[in-house]
Amino acid sequence: MPDEQKSGTSSHGGLLRRVSKGRKASTGPAPQELSILHRKKFGMSFYGWILMPVIILLAAITLYPFFWMIVKSFYHVATKPGQHDEWVGLKNYIGLFKDGLFLNGWWIQLRYVVISLVVEFVLGFALALFLNNLKRTANVITTIILIPMMIAPVAVGFLHMYLFNSSFGWYHWFLKSVGLLSGGSILGDMEWAMAAIIIADVWEWTPFMALIFLAGLKKVPLDQLEAAKCDGAPPVKRFFDVVLPNMTSVIVIAVLIRFMDIMRYIDTIFVMTTGGPAGATKTVSYYLFDVAFRYFEIGRGAAHGFVLLLVTIIIAQVFVSVMNKSRKGMAR
Repeated sequence: MPDEQKSGTSSHGGLLRRVSKGRKASTGPAPQELSILHRKKFGMSFYGWILMPVIILLAAITLYPFFWMIVKSFYHVATKPGQHDEWVGLKNYIGLFKDGLFLNGWWIQLRYVVISLVVEFVLGFALALFLNNLKRTANVITTIILIPMMIAPVAVGFLHMYLFNSSFGWYHWFLKSVGLLSGGSILGDMEWAMAAIIIADVWEWTPFMALIFLAGLKKVPLDQLEAAKCDGAPPVKRFFDVVLPNMTSVIVIAVLIRFMDIMRYIDTIFVMTTGGPAGATKTVSYYLFDVAFRYFEIGRGAAHGFVLLLVTIIIAQVFVSVMNKSRKGMAR
């Protein structure tokens, strides 16, 4: 019996040793593979080298046109065979600030951007709050609400061009029925044309704002909301004291994306009014399209585009700085 126990024990021990060796053999290469993935070669990891072709492609797509635009803004660019580009220095830039259409385009752009952003912000936040409080049908209703932002802007322009049509447009009929419109064409009226462009923009991009705000609302700490509710704070106070401070970064992202998008947006204007009537909807970005691709003044268009880019970057930077200061003030 003792010999049998010894032999059983030794065989059992041998089995354990073989199993442990098998485990070591199976798990041995993993640390080596991880070290290869994270090992740096020429100062860059494996993941960096994998992404390098994409980075080079994006740089070629963005940086080359950017520097080409800056260089050509100092030239009168030849557009006919046999001609050569002529150096004009700052003449293109000086000419912009003597151009009445360029200066007036900034005022039209300001109205377009401010009104669109404010309306989309308010409606987007309201939609986000509504969707955040839904329980059963939240996914279905969210999907339906997001449909407009998935439609091509050109298609949105054609859709609203028909809706504002003076003969059979639903919007035209409604505005006339409630007494806001006396007669004539909405898109042919200097006062109503920009309102029609803004309505189309709001219809398409309010769901985008709502989607970002909804994501921000999901991240608001529930314990803070419960604490404010236990303290007897009404819903409005909870919104301004708890929800808004926790959504500052989300608000900055949403407004910045929409602001930069609106500053270059011409699709709906091109389809609905082509900048008319009498230049009433000719924003500075649409006037850039006219200068560069209708009049073929490439050098002047390059200067125009560079100024528009600089103004967009400066305003975006100022907005971020103001929001950061307000967020620090709320934290105190």
